[in-house]
Amino acid sequence: MKKKQLQAGYVLKSVYNSLNRLEKGFSVKPLFEHLSTFNIYYDFIEEKNENSITAILNNLISRGLPTFPSIFIEDTFLDKLKMGEKVISDRTGDILYQYNDNLNIDLIYKSLFTIDPRINGTYNTLFNFDSWEEHSGSDYEEIFFQKILPDELGDCYKQCLETQREINSILNLPEESKNKLIKKLQIDQNRFFEQRVDFSFQFPHYSNFKDGLVIEIDGSQHEVEPQKSLDDKRNEAVEKKGWKKTVRIKTSEVKSNIDETKIEAIKCFLEHPYAQRLKENYENKIWEEEFGLEALQFALTPIAIARIQKTLIFLINSNILKMNARKWNIAIIERDVPCGFLAVNDLKNQITNLFDLEGKGKSIPKINLKIYNTEEFSQCQLNMNNKTELVSKPINNFKADVVLDVSTLQRLGFYKAEKEFEEKVNYKHKIIIRSIHSISYKEQRKVISAKPIKFKISKEEQPKPLVYFLQNIFRKNSFRDGQVEILRRTLNLKDVIALLPTGAGKSLTYQLSALLQPGIVIIVDPLKSLMRD
Repeated sequence: MKKKQLQAGYVLKSVYNSLNRLEKGFSVKPLFEHLSTFNIYYDFIEEKNENSITAILNNLISRGLPTFPSIFIEDTFLDKLKMGEKVISDRTGDILYQYNDNLNIDLIYKSLFTIDPRINGTYNTLFNFDSWEEHSGSDYEEIFFQKILPDELGDCYKQCLETQREINSILNLPEESKNKLIKKLQIDQNRFFEQRVDFSFQFPHYSNFKDGLVIEIDGSQHEVEPQKSLDDKRNEAVEKKGWKKTVRIKTSEVKSNIDETKIEAIKCFLEHPYAQRLKENYENKIWEEEFGLEALQFALTPIAIARIQKTLIFLINSNILKMNARKWNIAIIERDVPCGFLAVNDLKNQITNLFDLEGKGKSIPKINLKIYNTEEFSQCQLNMNNKTELVSKPINNFKADVVLDVSTLQRLGFYKAEKEFEEKVNYKHKIIIRSIHSISYKEQRKVISAKPIKFKISKEEQPKPLVYFLQNIFRKNSFRDGQVEILRRTLNLKDVIALLPTGAGKSLTYQLSALLQPGIVIIVDPLKSLMRD
């Protein structure tokens, strides 16, 4: 299977504001940036078949990491979880969601440190240990990962230990800095930067703690030149990045006793506050706490929704889901928080409104959707009145074009295949969606460009599809005088000179014009105050 990293994440606006007011040590921004990048495993050849509609959707979903979800999603949270109210300001027209004191922000914050307490011996690993460096025919890395790590450090740390990461992705150096390092260390570029480390931890930055740690399992060849010098240079480069000194364990130690100072060095790094919060969440299931299921939904369901939507767009662009098909049969396995129904219906709304704006009579294929969840999360409020089945005991047979196996708590590397599910559900393709160990700087978020669209805006005073995007992007209930007339011309790719009073919403017109076209727009703005805004 192929692996790819994508970027998308939603957060409820009022929840984000409340989290930012907490004094918890970790800034929520890097936590959400981490959650807004995710990995997928897929079993087909990727195609790059971007069209203008999917380019716009891609850019809208990833316009912030995270960004705010649609009001459809916000409304569903209010309706299902009954913890607040929706208010529309008479003065500004702002759409506001106000949650009451029953919202446990501390527990929502705790839910952002994602780890799955259910992962144990019943889960298979996706790691291909056979492809790793072999020492005298024995898999020392596998022994360290499967036995020594859990025995000495704790079972939870298997989930946050990344395997076979490129040294280049750890250093993440711009070309100029990379050339300086090559010159200083006198290294061969290809041999140095393309090498992989056996294991690595990396956590969000926290003052007075190192960001990461590399663990190497070294055979006898690492004790002789030129490999020994190359290892020393790698150690130096990683430390200069702000990581802890590399721990190198000899293969001879793996089968006998590892030097205690090396184990202590790893334990010392794992005193990092992020690691300690993961350990606490592993040992104490959040969903068993009072308000636990609600907290996980508030924190992670919007993240999971964005991941599904980004993946579905990827499937459309790869011709796995064809826009001209009569129907799509989609199965979604929710390993934790509910997300499938909301993600699919919300994306359907977005595509439908873009088609309506385009005015060519297009429609999205009929979607047959099946949701399978786990017993621990089967009673979540967001899936109330939605027909779901347990993945361990599916009731009905279903033939799917694609199966999305989704988890926010789990990272890639662990997988559980349910025999009953495989017997009941036939599918063409399966995509595994998981949280990341680290952000890959080879696959940065990009603005997707395609051919501009000549939208045909209706002559209504408040055109419904245009109001839809106004409400969902800007959280404004309706347009002000003059704005729709400007947008009719700009979205029809016509020139326009617009004169509106100060505060009448000129900026919104060019921002919405830009967001509803598939590409980059240059704004020439001579007012410093607006440039800073």
